[in-house]
Amino acid sequence: MGSFCSTAPETTSQSVAPNPMAAAAYSDILSRAQNVASQPYTPYSGQLTAGLDPTQQAGISNINSAFGMAQPYYQQAGQYAQQGAAPVANISGADIQRYQNPFQQSVIDATLGNINEADQRQQQMVKGNAAMSGALGGDRQAVAQAELARQQGLARNQTLAGLQSQGYSQALSAAQSQQQNQQTNAQRAAQAAGIYGNLGAGAQQAQLQGAGAQLGAGQVAQQTEQQRLNALYGQFQQQQAFPYQQLGWLSGIAAPIGSQMGQTQT
Repeated sequence: MGSFCSTAPETTSQSVAPNPMAAAAYSDILSRAQNVASQPYTPYSGQLTAGLDPTQQAGISNINSAFGMAQPYYQQAGQYAQQGAAPVANISGADIQRYQNPFQQSVIDATLGNINEADQRQQQMVKGNAAMSGALGGDRQAVAQAELARQQGLARNQTLAGLQSQGYSQALSAAQSQQQNQQTNAQRAAQAAGIYGNLGAGAQQAQLQGAGAQLGAGQVAQQTEQQRLNALYGQFQQQQAFPYQQLGWLSGIAAPIGSQMGQTQT
């Protein structure tokens, strides 16, 4: 029998030691990474939104005070409008009577007394003339006295009518003057209604315009403040990101030397 011989395979291992500088660089990067990763979340404690500027607050306050500012003017205008729209009544007999001279009857009575006294003197003269002519108590005397009485009555009535007409004319003129005054007052009230209405609208509009200007001026200050807060927040973000940026920059430098970290081949 022949003999059979077998040869066992050989195993060879080759190890390459890491470059000391590369090992130190990787160790430093890992240490930095662990340190950065262990940092807790830091919220931003600064102000993010700019508040209302004092000028804006004043403008808002003026807008609130402008609400209802025109209402008193409108109420007064409504009252004047009602006065102006009220119809002016026609002159009545009661209106004329109200303006009659309260002493007119006294004047009439005194005038009639004087007339009666004068009439009596005239009747006595007629009687005296009849006695002088021998016709006292005759028909001629009676006719003369009757004619005189008729003429005296006409004169008395004419005088009385004139006095009454004069009193009526004066009362009518006073009543007409009062009516004209009412019409004039109504026209003035209607004009006042328009004036008060315009004053109310103008006052409210002026208040709102001034408040709007305050809001605009305050908005400029608010925007400037917001830009300052945004800049502060941006600096905070950059501060928080800076360690990670450094770590990434160092990692980029150490990556090409990874092949020098050493290896074992079999």
